[in-house]
Amino acid sequence: MKVIGEDKLGGRNASDIKARKALAAWLKISKEAQWQHLMEVRQTIPDVSGNARGNTTVFNICGGRFRLITIIDYETQTILIKEFFTHKEYDRWNQR
Repeated sequence: MKVIGEDKLGGRNASDIKARKALAAWLKISKEAQWQHLMEVRQTIPDVSGNARGNTTVFNICGGRFRLITIIDYETQTILIKEFFTHKEYDRWNQR
C-alpha cells in the first residue's frame, strides 16, 4: 500500500518512544500489505476498527493509548493518514 501523510506521525504524540516504535512497525506492515478489505487488515493487525464517520479506519497503537485515523482506498492501494491522537483526544474527536 502507498501511505500518504506520514508527516502527521511526527507530532507531539509521536514523541513517546513506544508510540514511535509502534508507528514504525505499523508503517512497515502497511507499506508491504496489499489489503483488499477491512477483514484482511484485521487478519494482519487485529486491533483495528472501521468507523462510519468519514469511512475511516482506526488503528489502536500502543495497546490503545493512541489512535491512528486513516482512510484506506483498497482499489488504489492507498492509505491516507488523517490524524494521530491520544485515546482521550480521539474520544473528543469521535463525539463531534
